[in-house]
Amino acid sequence: MEKVLVGVDIKRTNLWEVIHALKLVKRMKAGLSILLVDRDSEKNEKIITARKKLASLIEGGRSQGISIDYYVAGGEYKKELVNFIRENPVALLVVGKISNMEARELQGYKKMIEKIRERISCRIEIVSEKTVKN
Repeated sequence: MEKVLVGVDIKRTNLWEVIHALKLVKRMKAGLSILLVDRDSEKNEKIITARKKLASLIEGGRSQGISIDYYVAGGEYKKELVNFIRENPVALLVVGKISNMEARELQGYKKMIEKIRERISCRIEIVSEKTVKN
């Protein structure tokens, strides 16, 4: 069974990448690995809420018959993703991009994705939150 990895940086996520990956693996009939990267021991309200929402998404996916493996890492986001992919068979990496990144943040994000791409052999899908315009 093919595996899709979704990388979640708990400080920078709206969890849209997880929602997208759940829908994708259901259509593909693939397994899902979720790698939560949480570098800080500081747990503010936003992080606690994101963890609860992630747990709810995982439970919902499992109730739909999706095979989900959940991992937590404490290192640098880029390094943790690369190490995980090198150690586990992954066909597709799904990562999220916050919609309202400033230009400087966006440049740093693009550089990070490019460095990941250079070090892995699977495809990468970048997911951004859907926005509805009136």
